[in-house]
Amino acid sequence: MAAASDHEKSEVIFKYGTQDVSTDRKDSQKGARQELHIKRLIQCEVRKRGIHLASRSEDLAFSRHGSKHEQTVADRLNDLDIYVVFHGVGFVWGGRPLWGHTRDVTNDPAALHIPLKPCGAIELMLDIVKTALPSSVDLSKVRKSKRGVAIVGMNRRDYDIIPAFLRRDGEEYFHVIPNGTGEWTLNPTDQFISKLNKLQDKNKRDAPNKIVAFKDMIKVFKGTARALEWKHKYGISSYMIKWAVIFSYEDGKRSVFNHKQADKACSRLAEYVRNGQFFDPIEHRTRDLKKQAITGQDLLNG
Repeated sequence: MAAASDHEKSEVIFKYGTQDVSTDRKDSQKGARQELHIKRLIQCEVRKRGIHLASRSEDLAFSRHGSKHEQTVADRLNDLDIYVVFHGVGFVWGGRPLWGHTRDVTNDPAALHIPLKPCGAIELMLDIVKTALPSSVDLSKVRKSKRGVAIVGMNRRDYDIIPAFLRRDGEEYFHVIPNGTGEWTLNPTDQFISKLNKLQDKNKRDAPNKIVAFKDMIKVFKGTARALEWKHKYGISSYMIKWAVIFSYEDGKRSVFNHKQADKACSRLAEYVRNGQFFDPIEHRTRDLKKQAITGQDLLNG
């Protein structure tokens, strides 16, 4: 059998990267209603406990973030993160005060009953979620996750309920969330969404020539990583994938062939695994991986 041509390889990626991954309208509406219902239940339980959220505005108290906000969803959206953003006035993190609408606070900000350690905040979140959910929910499906509280298989959707604070820099707000290792960290979505959008503007989809957009390429990699179990085999997260794709476009040399553009990101990911580490440009720290001698092609071979 003859090897596929550059055009054929490129077209495969274009077809995959531009496919419609949205759920059907009824399912999407049902999911949105369920998400809103969960938020309302949590909000009610939080108020019962005398705990204040960052704001009465849901845009701040239950803020937008993650792949849905970035527009890099690689598959049907069956797993969602919900940030529950606590009032932060009176608290300091990283040498800077945390934020909250002072008009929403009627008691001493220093006595808001919110643990300052991530492990304590996650335990609090677990108790809030278990108490807030209706009795029809099987609580065995509610458990602590790396960053918060997982609800597994609720009407075919999984949720991660994550405790958070807000830090304000000028007119911008940044979430502070558990990093999974017992510390707080700035949420990466807030930090680099402008970078994603700028690269998307520079590298838009070229349908006549079947060249994927920048965010299409991220979707291709996330879908491939899920199918080939890169997370399980190599420790490659979707966050690392985003950075590998970012670096592949930042050199300004966009290939007319999708697979050649993808090769650059694949090589970067393989380099992370060979070195056994990934340097996080946001947190300015190194994340360890299991060191393995692989190439970009090995990743694709599964």
